[in-house]
Amino acid sequence: MSSPTGESIVVLQVAGEVDLSTVDFLATALTAVLRQRPDHLIVDLAGLSFCGACGLTVLADAGVTAARDGTCYGISAASRLMVRCWSRFWIKSEQPTQFPTCSAGVSAAWARSARLTPQYIAAPRPPLTRMTA
Repeated sequence: MSSPTGESIVVLQVAGEVDLSTVDFLATALTAVLRQRPDHLIVDLAGLSFCGACGLTVLADAGVTAARDGTCYGISAASRLMVRCWSRFWIKSEQPTQFPTCSAGVSAAWARSARLTPQYIAAPRPPLTRMTA
């Protein structure tokens, strides 16, 4: 998908379990997406039921590649356990931006591409008119 300014936003949805027998699928998918050099990559973990250390390592390595190539890298819907484990795989300053949901990540990417700070914008109100009898 593209942002209003034309920047590319890619969402990679990960589902099921990531362990030694499936980690190569995740690594291949991340490599393929990062080769396209998107402006924004959000890895959505909402469907992930298990992620071993090998999966965390692949996610961390993808973050390093994204940073090197200028891709804004974020992760959505990570479990509390995964977030706690990140300190073992990422230096705090290199941890990806975390979003509670995928839609929050996409909204942030859209706002960032437009160089705006996400905020609530009220719908415009119609002008007041005075009624006379």
